[in-house]
Amino acid sequence: MIIDIFLLGKYLVGSESQVIGSPIGDGADQFLYWRKFGFEQLRHGHLSLWNPYAFSGTPFLGGWQSGLLYPPDWIYLVLPLERAMNFEMALHIFWLGAGVAMWARYHQLHPLACLVAAITASLGGTVFLRLFAGHLSIIDTASWVPWIFCAFDQILDNPQLKAALLLTMSTAMAILGGHPQTVFNASITLIIYLILRSISSTVRARSILIIVMGGFAAVLITAVQIAAGLAAAAEGTRQAGVPYAFAASISFPPENFVTLIVPWFFGGIFSYWGESYIWEASIFCGVTGSFLALYAAAFVKNKRKPVWCAMVVLLMVLALAANTPLFPILYHYVPGFNRFRGDSKFDFDATLFVSMLAAVGLDELLTRPIQSKKVFLFPVIFLAGLLMAYTVLKRCITLIAWEKLCEIFAANAERENILTPLNIASFAAQSRLHSEAALIIAAIPTLLILGILAAARYRRRVLYAIPVIAICEMFWFAQSSISTFDIRSTVPPFASQLEAIGQADHRVLRLDDTSNFTMSIGTPDIWGYDPTVTNRYAEFMYFTQGLNPNDADEYLSFHLDNPLFRLLRCSDVIMNSGAGPVDITHSNAFSHIFFVKNYLVLPNRDGIFRLLRRPSMNPGKTMLLESRPFESLGAVLGGGTASITSNTSDQSTVVADNASPGILLITDNYSRDITAAPLSGDTQRRYKVLPADYTLIGVPLTPGHHVFTLIYRPRWFEVSAYISIVSISIFLGVCLAELIIEVRLRRKDIGE
Repeated sequence: MIIDIFLLGKYLVGSESQVIGSPIGDGADQFLYWRKFGFEQLRHGHLSLWNPYAFSGTPFLGGWQSGLLYPPDWIYLVLPLERAMNFEMALHIFWLGAGVAMWARYHQLHPLACLVAAITASLGGTVFLRLFAGHLSIIDTASWVPWIFCAFDQILDNPQLKAALLLTMSTAMAILGGHPQTVFNASITLIIYLILRSISSTVRARSILIIVMGGFAAVLITAVQIAAGLAAAAEGTRQAGVPYAFAASISFPPENFVTLIVPWFFGGIFSYWGESYIWEASIFCGVTGSFLALYAAAFVKNKRKPVWCAMVVLLMVLALAANTPLFPILYHYVPGFNRFRGDSKFDFDATLFVSMLAAVGLDELLTRPIQSKKVFLFPVIFLAGLLMAYTVLKRCITLIAWEKLCEIFAANAERENILTPLNIASFAAQSRLHSEAALIIAAIPTLLILGILAAARYRRRVLYAIPVIAICEMFWFAQSSISTFDIRSTVPPFASQLEAIGQADHRVLRLDDTSNFTMSIGTPDIWGYDPTVTNRYAEFMYFTQGLNPNDADEYLSFHLDNPLFRLLRCSDVIMNSGAGPVDITHSNAFSHIFFVKNYLVLPNRDGIFRLLRRPSMNPGKTMLLESRPFESLGAVLGGGTASITSNTSDQSTVVADNASPGILLITDNYSRDITAAPLSGDTQRRYKVLPADYTLIGVPLTPGHHVFTLIYRPRWFEVSAYISIVSISIFLGVCLAELIIEVRLRRKDIGE
């Protein structure tokens, strides 16, 4: 905690406008606005299930990353947005380290060894760089993983209720933390761990049963979040899995194993030129941590060491993903691997076991005499490797060859290439110096370790300098990777213009910025920065850009200003030019709700798109449906008056009057979980909500006066909410009973 305060404390009590992270990271572009929107709604007593401000409407709670049901994130209800974001990051960095320390302490390792393990894991490359990227949900979820592993070990060794409760709580909190892939990776890790533990020693059937029951209890506790997430996923772009190329992207680059001890070899946080993203491709555990882990793996006798070593190897193979022949098998035959990209994230789970091995190595050095010169082996190998790399880089590789190397790696990166023909020469020269300096910096702790080990032969107390070096290394790395941005810099100069668009009940398309800023001012956007986009809507938008709808996902680069945007109430398209933002205005953008007097039934997507492409097609006069709105009605309908009298994030009240049958077109995104229910005074008893023009909402009306609500409510939401409430009550009751029994036993022991 003290180290975290030294690192991040000034951002918790200093200027409220400074937020930890990159100004172009997910924190600034996504989470800032998700947290603001969701918790402002929650502060007013409303749990937002639907986000009306992105993609013309999309699931919000079901997107997992809202954090609305995650208790630590409730600090947003009482703290200013900027301060709460900083607290969220700092708190979970500390909690992750505390979990690793608790895990190491359970295995009866030296307190300093537990501290080094905690610092190595929480301030290492696989975790701390996520602050720069703004990956709040990954950090939140990851912080509970070592607690799960600790409970897992306790149950396998000696199944008791306390360990089962810890497993249930940690798993539930990890699920609510908001990053399903991290939970999936942890689940795969635990399955492998259980298999290896079963091979190395006898595992009781009772232990396995308790683990299964603990996991099932966590699912029941989080049922409401899971139900919302599954409902959103069933309509999302990943409902049938992701393409192989997408799943194979962001694999751990083999050359980045050098980052284990040389974190900045491929550049710093703003100048990284290696493959993938720096936060996906850095496994820095420190020279000291790596030495201790290797020393433990090679020379220390510990009953858990063989399994932990095997876990590191197997998890790094999974992290390499598409760089191994194993990945196609996993993608095609193991459920879950075809749902995500970025299997490099398995490196986080691997480094947890590296941290535990480092703790074992330090425990051995501090508690037992050094009997062999073998302790010098790995520092000598490190030093020789660093000197050799420095010599080759300095003497053998020409600047032209280095330029080519930079170009190759940067071209293979799954991000914007920072190299251009104009800057390649100067960038290569600077990056080469940077790499040389990184090698020299890594040699410093290596030399210190060698000196300490040599001195320890005469005075063992000097070995206590090793954890000091480890902590200093990790502190230096973490400090050099911290970046902040001023929240005021996220507000564009034309914010008032954007706000006026929202007040006119229109939408905007911002080509100048990919962030979700418009959420913060209540202006809807026809696109957004969120993986939770419905598949129908993504296909429609791909169609408007002349792209194949079958390739639809959340990543779309707009290059056409399509007339169909007016169907989405888009009144303004804002793009960049040399002189600044340019606003293209659509004066004929459709209104929010109106009657359409004609319809055609086309049961398939491609037929609808072909008609919408025709210049003669006017969606304001003819609606394209996929099923008949009325069994006995012809193609010509009547009109009427309609308005939306009240509107919340996931519910609208509609009032309409029509003398003959008609169909309302509501220019919001369709979801199969949007239903209509009559209110008092309504003459129609039942309503159907149909997809109109493939992605909007059509509501058939019989003649009369109508007052009804349109509401988004995921299937099984109410049932799952009751399951969660009952399960939480039972869990808290069991915890209370266990606490009472524990207190009574302690009092009895004291009395005796």
